[in-house]
Amino acid sequence: DAFGDANAFVYWITEALESIPQVNYPDASGGLPAHPVRAVCSLFTHADGRTGADGVSALANVTRWYYGVGSRGCVESARNTQLDGGVPGDGPQNGTAWGYQSCTETLHRFSVPPGAWRSYEWDERRLSDACFAAFGVRPRLDWIEGWSGGDAIADL
Repeated sequence: DAFGDANAFVYWITEALESIPQVNYPDASGGLPAHPVRAVCSLFTHADGRTGADGVSALANVTRWYYGVGSRGCVESARNTQLDGGVPGDGPQNGTAWGYQSCTETLHRFSVPPGAWRSYEWDERRLSDACFAAFGVRPRLDWIEGWSGGDAIADL
């Protein structure tokens, strides 16, 4: 259905935009340039509303960097693995090591403020049920804080 395809496309772009900050290294890596967050911001700063095509071109570059480009000049192997096309970051992806780690160690509260470029509302119960369905585990949302010594870093 067209609506589902449009949502998948939006979340495919979203995955790139929300994941690039996690790999914001000073050196180029894979298809990403050095300091990819700065590079992405630069693309959109230069597009700055001149035309809708400028923004689409900027998004095309971002997805090309993030997903890579195949021999035919197309992004050939990209797929969206976000839970229901919307959990920010990895979320509880069924059957993946990152999904399991997200469910057992790193799932954290995340929301998007009203009026932002996309909406997302944290639903702990839904995510917990998804983790249980995928891996038979429930998230321990305080695990990382306890394991890493809490949030009082100055006291470490």
